Amino acid sequence: MYKLLVAKRTPLSLLLVLFLFFPLLGGCSAAPTEELVARVNGREVTRQDLNNFMGMVYLYMPDLQELSRQREQAALLEEEILWLLIEYLVLEQETERLSLKVDEAELAEHFRQLREDLILLIYQTEENYLARLQELQLTEEHLLAIPRSAMLRELLYGHVTAEITEADALAYVQENPYILEQEASIYVYRILVDNLQEAREVRDLLEKGADFVETGEKYSLEGYVELGYVKASDRLDPVFMESAFNLEPGEISELVQTAEGYYIIMVTEKNEAATLSFEQVKEEVIYVVKDAYYEAYFHRLLRESDIETFKEKNK
Repeated sequence: MYKLLVAKRTPLSLLLVLFLFFPLLGGCSAAPTEELVARVNGREVTRQDLNNFMGMVYLYMPDLQELSRQREQAALLEEEILWLLIEYLVLEQETERLSLKVDEAELAEHFRQLREDLILLIYQTEENYLARLQELQLTEEHLLAIPRSAMLRELLYGHVTAEITEADALAYVQENPYILEQEASIYVYRILVDNLQEAREVRDLLEKGADFVETGEKYSLEGYVELGYVKASDRLDPVFMESAFNLEPGEISELVQTAEGYYIIMVTEKNEAATLSFEQVKEEVIYVVKDAYYEAYFHRLLRESDIETFKEKNK
């Protein structure tokens, strides 16, 4: 079985990313014999368009193809994909209306990197990659559309949010003053062992200089070592939280006994609770305002679009 490109993402969340990359649909109308699945502002989406995109999903997530063979799951997945296609068409039509065009040299570089990543992270060899394309009845022309459509989205985002200013960010902070309150947080790595003797042995290895992550990957009962940022308000085991927040960056805890077992904790960053200034949060807030503005803009486009679907009629 091929490896997944993004192992930590669920299938649905990855699909939400992939819709940004949907291949540009060719032509504006279907041949008389082609089954229509949707029409978006007069532009027709055929069964073949839908099948092509499904192939793109399978290219990124080979394991999802097995799920699609289950009748109930296949219907839900196809419905989700159809609406992702519709959303992309609305995006594409808007960039066409605004005459937003990608830089072809940049596009070629993005495609080169995409191809390398597919081979390195999923298919291991070029031969496997090309065979998979043939199996899915896709060509590299389909893949070229992946970075093209992602770049179009970036262009639309930049166009729509170009007039967002520092003043807009300041107004947002004034309406949402909690943004200035920084909660105490730490960046945590941890190893969980359920046997006291083994926990002591693992702690001794770390004391002698063993790498924390490598050791954790070998001994920890959890499927991960890097827990990430933990805030003081997070609802984790109180004994674990107290021990973790008492550590300084770079420090490794003694054994911490909890209901789950024995934890060994390492903290690499520590941020005390504080009230930030607008200058400290300005850049981040500008992005928050831009994202909200773009989402509202795009949802308005969807509401104002003339969208028809024909799946039920075709059954």
